[in-house]
Amino acid sequence: MVSVNQNIKKATPWIILFSVLVGVIIFQWVSASVNKPNRLISVVGECNGHVQKDKTAVTLRIQTLAKSGAESMAMARNSYNVVAAMLEQFNGIEKQTVRWESFEKTEWKNDHQETLGIQTIISIDISSKNSTDIEEILSRAEKMPNVFPENLRMFASNEKMKPAMEACINDAVQNARAKAEAIAKSEGADLGKMISAEYGTSSDGNMPQPVMMKALADENMGGAGLLTTDAEFSLTIQASFMLK
Repeated sequence: MVSVNQNIKKATPWIILFSVLVGVIIFQWVSASVNKPNRLISVVGECNGHVQKDKTAVTLRIQTLAKSGAESMAMARNSYNVVAAMLEQFNGIEKQTVRWESFEKTEWKNDHQETLGIQTIISIDISSKNSTDIEEILSRAEKMPNVFPENLRMFASNEKMKPAMEACINDAVQNARAKAEAIAKSEGADLGKMISAEYGTSSDGNMPQPVMMKALADENMGGAGLLTTDAEFSLTIQASFMLK
């Protein structure tokens, strides 16, 4: 019994040393696993889309010139009220006043600048899903004093653009994931979850574009080619994925 106890006493330091070494090895392995940097890859996903333009718009510019600011403003306000009353006769018309200002109008004559008076400009953006109403508004506006139609255009409404953009974002993410999976496979790794994404868009056809006003002379706006073009856009997404 004494011999056994003596053997245990002799073995105890080695047991302790072995336990310490095992603990150090386990600690280093755990620490290395925790501190091991995540492997990431970043790719760009792409999508090109288009959506039918469903709204027609035009800008009505009211422009007056008078000797005094009060007179010029009064003339412009009267024309504005006439336009506003005319627009109330149509349903579904959206309007927004985008400019309203008065300033001194001058011009150069014989090497010196002359003041012509005070000019007031009011610009009203008008849009509708009914292109026939826009045609009628243009026809009436042309006959109004101090009213000048300009910047006839078509665009896709938010109701049209939103689902198209959402679908395109999904396609761009799938495109990015496919690229990331190909890279991961070449590295002998598995693709993990997407941890970040940023996207940007560009539009080729939905921003309001001016068209030649000779279109107003056509029998209908379809003859101007306004109703046949789609709003085209492209979307890119910068996505980062983890590698497993």
